[in-house]
Amino acid sequence: MPVEETPVLTLDAIRSICSLRFPDTDFSSVPVEDIAAAIHAVTSTAITPLNRPLDSSLAVSSNAFPHGPTGSVANSSNWTVCMTLIKRSGERRSRSCCDGSLRAAPLLHQVASTYSSCIEQPIQRMFFALAAAHDMQVYGGDATDAFAHSPPPETPTFIMIDDAYAEWYKARFGVTLDWNMVLPVLHALQGHPESGRLWETYINKILSLPELSFRSTTHDGTIYSGVFEGEPILLLRQVDDFALACRRESTAKAVYEFIGKALQQPNEAPPPFTYLGLLSDYNGVDVHQTADYIELTSAGYIDRLLRSHGWDTPSPHESSDDRSAPLPVDAVDRLYQSPAGPSEGSPEHADLCESQGFSYRTLLGELLYAYITCRPDIGYAVVTLSKFASAPHAYHYSCLKGVARYLRRTKHWGIRFARRTHDPSLPPGTPHNLSLDPSLPPFPSIHSPLQLTGYVDAAHANDLRNRRSTTGYAFVLNGGAIAYRSKTQTVAATSSTKAEFIAAVFAAKTAKYLRAVLHELSFPQLSPTPIHIDNVSAIQIINARKPTERSCHIDIQAFAVQDWKDNGDILMHHIPGVINPSDSLTKLTGWVLHSRHCRRIMATWEDMYEQLSQYYGRFGSTLINKKINRELGMWTSELRILYSKGDLDPIWVTKLNQLKFNWDAEDVNWNGMYDRFVAYKKKHGTVCVPHTCPDDPPLGGWVQTNRMVYKHILTDGMDGISVQNQSSVFEIAQKRPTKRFPATIHAKRLSKLLEIGFVWSAFDAQWQDLYKDWFHTKRVMDTRWFHTKAWSIQP
Repeated sequence: MPVEETPVLTLDAIRSICSLRFPDTDFSSVPVEDIAAAIHAVTSTAITPLNRPLDSSLAVSSNAFPHGPTGSVANSSNWTVCMTLIKRSGERRSRSCCDGSLRAAPLLHQVASTYSSCIEQPIQRMFFALAAAHDMQVYGGDATDAFAHSPPPETPTFIMIDDAYAEWYKARFGVTLDWNMVLPVLHALQGHPESGRLWETYINKILSLPELSFRSTTHDGTIYSGVFEGEPILLLRQVDDFALACRRESTAKAVYEFIGKALQQPNEAPPPFTYLGLLSDYNGVDVHQTADYIELTSAGYIDRLLRSHGWDTPSPHESSDDRSAPLPVDAVDRLYQSPAGPSEGSPEHADLCESQGFSYRTLLGELLYAYITCRPDIGYAVVTLSKFASAPHAYHYSCLKGVARYLRRTKHWGIRFARRTHDPSLPPGTPHNLSLDPSLPPFPSIHSPLQLTGYVDAAHANDLRNRRSTTGYAFVLNGGAIAYRSKTQTVAATSSTKAEFIAAVFAAKTAKYLRAVLHELSFPQLSPTPIHIDNVSAIQIINARKPTERSCHIDIQAFAVQDWKDNGDILMHHIPGVINPSDSLTKLTGWVLHSRHCRRIMATWEDMYEQLSQYYGRFGSTLINKKINRELGMWTSELRILYSKGDLDPIWVTKLNQLKFNWDAEDVNWNGMYDRFVAYKKKHGTVCVPHTCPDDPPLGGWVQTNRMVYKHILTDGMDGISVQNQSSVFEIAQKRPTKRFPATIHAKRLSKLLEIGFVWSAFDAQWQDLYKDWFHTKRVMDTRWFHTKAWSIQP
């Protein structure tokens, strides 16, 4: 289906306007093809080599007017030359753009609609998390001269003639233009405040065509979901840079080819769209697509940052294995106690910058960019140091440079999103170096990789200047953080409960935002989003609407979170502070806590799965000995419980089955005890295991447990049951399954116990137990007393 073309002035219309506007100018000598080419010329964003004809770079008509019509806008033209505008080519190109600033065109800003969507970092990370969870590969694409193919501004717009255009026009048409004339703009123009919106409207019209059927979201217009030839796909767009997630490369090529043909103008060849292949970087972030995960890092950006300051090479006395957090644990007190440095703009401040070798505010901005893209581990350090930007002291400079050195040591850290299955077509990944403390409490389990899960914390009054608290939160999807923030609260909290409550409200707002976007992308959250916090009072205020003396004065708007909980949007859960990963976003921590929390935020599922993979490789089993790794054992136990209830996502089931994961650990334990039971019979010649078996005490308890389990199932009693009538036993067992033991497990276990001649009567077993005691101790007693004593203990 062709896209509706933007109406342009016809050749006859241009000649009529020229004859009316310029009766003294003869345009008959101008070739028709040249005028037509100028009318449909590519926009000023069409960046062309300097040795190409200038007419291929203009979005304006070659016919000049003395002035624009009433209500029109005239802008001046600017030319720039840049070496890096065209990706991967390094070609020297020229760019023509208008000056659409508020100073140059105040009327334009009064009448123009200027808003256009720009990628929010949480949405960008969400895109890659969803792509990895569905085993998709991400392919890049770039629309060439995007604004050139967009409609012109709604308000008639003209460009003033400059030297470059006048010289080209003279050489091209042999006519010397009057500089008082203006040129009509026929397409969106670089520098015009409406150009972004015009391009977005135009490309959305293409993406919504039936052949693609992409749908965007209300809260973010840069992420799309759709179905192409029966295959679900995802699309991310930053102006004219595209990232398409799909399972086959042929799908990406077909989608991009369709977009290119839809953008193609008459007499334009080839289509103005470039296919970039498997994506390796996007929007300033390095994208590592491996066989087991997609990882977002800022290693390339960090290298450029360090190189620009001359810090790319560590000093000789600096160890590459240095394990230290971005800032020392005691740095906060020193930061606030240090005297204020010279104010910005003063000569003293300039001298301090020169002595330190860098601009404080410049480096701060560079570190902030790394933080907001994919480095939550430096969040609290950067946010705290930003409070001293107006008058930094020498110590503040030292700490800021310390964060840069930390990034140099950890530049390959990133946020990982795990794939469901191993993709051999992609390069192998690099596992994390894991060393978890088995004494820690178990980390809360996540039911599904597509379950949005939040962690929030607040540090009470740790801003020592105004005693305000710090909020930190992180939301994880498919193992990695998609939204995180470290922020000083806007009001001073009078208690830790209020600080934690305000932080929870702030996190809940983000949860609702992310849930809305996921819902419109066809990934709805089927249960309330769990938000983990380490303050019990805040949980009670939200979950149970239980007020406290410390919450009576809190603004009423904060209590909307209680309604969100009742509506099923969020649910607060308790998490011990020592394992709360958002803790590192609110305060300085040592290396052990810092690395633990950052790993949780940046690769939760990937870390635990790698631990399980390493354990399986070492011991050949997924039955975890909790004495070796207590946390991993608790994690696998939670997975088995979720699986038995049908709550574990199939994506995780497939991933774990690759390790031959044993879903019924209790059945394996039962079979192990059964083997010990068979060995006992071979050794002692009997199946009557004493309750206090000296050879194997757990075996006695196991036998007694089996009697009790089947006693509840078979109400008629077990005496007299043999192998011959076991079919009737199976029928009874299948009619009376329990939550813990399904009917199939009962039948399997009963078969084994009946074949070996299991003694079901507790009286018989106890009689045999007493007999053995009497026989082995050679006690001399009255036989009548012995039978009476045994009979008296019959249940």
